[in-house]
Amino acid sequence: MIRVENLSYTYPRGLSPALSDLSFKISPGEIFGLIGPSGAGKSTLQKLLTGLLPTFEGSMTIWNYDMHRLPRSFYNMIGVVFETADFYEKLTAVENLEFFGSLYKQTTGDPMYWLERFGLIEAAHQRVGSFSKGMKMRLSLCRALQHEPQLLLLDEPTSGLDPSWSVVVKDILKEQQEKGVTIVLSTHHMSVAQDICDQLAFIVDGAIPVIAPPKQLQLLYGQKRISLTINSGEEREEVVVAFDDYDRHSIITEALQAGTLETIHSQEASLDDVFIHVTGRKLDG
Repeated sequence: MIRVENLSYTYPRGLSPALSDLSFKISPGEIFGLIGPSGAGKSTLQKLLTGLLPTFEGSMTIWNYDMHRLPRSFYNMIGVVFETADFYEKLTAVENLEFFGSLYKQTTGDPMYWLERFGLIEAAHQRVGSFSKGMKMRLSLCRALQHEPQLLLLDEPTSGLDPSWSVVVKDILKEQQEKGVTIVLSTHHMSVAQDICDQLAFIVDGAIPVIAPPKQLQLLYGQKRISLTINSGEEREEVVVAFDDYDRHSIITEALQAGTLETIHSQEASLDDVFIHVTGRKLDG
């Protein structure tokens, strides 16, 4: 559905490329995560994928549309959330959704439905200028979804949201995926990407060093070991056993038989650890 080959982009008067030689593919119905710190190039890539930056090196196609020559109908099929939620602040939430909905050729859904889904129904007739950052982000998601797009391009969609609303957003995005919607999600919050993404692309300094499913990344860079907590009643002992250390496997059996095994965990790497290992950088935020 999305094919990017040897993509590079340098901003006018830029001293160095914002993106350098990126290549990747995104399948229909996939949730594709772009993970990187602020300034890594995530927002630039989103602007390219929405056609806002038409001059670039390399090739990009979406639904076989060349991103150099996009038809107007393209914008009826995508929903976009930018990191900064811009609205007409003197209009109410429902008035904003009705206005933006009128720009599409197709009939859009009832604004009240989406306002209710995102906990904004009581603020439907409130001017957006009085909204908090989190409320504006939820309204941005309403705007992106109300015309039933086939592709969602989301830049930090949980920015400003408390943990409970982040969970709601992730659930709604999974619902959209079940309907066949393709989602490109840019974030520096690894927990968000880990929970819902089918593929993760690490992006740092405009380059993508690795793309793989989250679990595959953890297994590839993790240690094949098991951590045990054994409580004999007199003392609690932490024991680590390597998968291939067959001489010590009896420790697990003996602890199970004696009833002294308290916890057992595999020691695959966290995705934050993998990101640091691959890129040499930490995620911010």
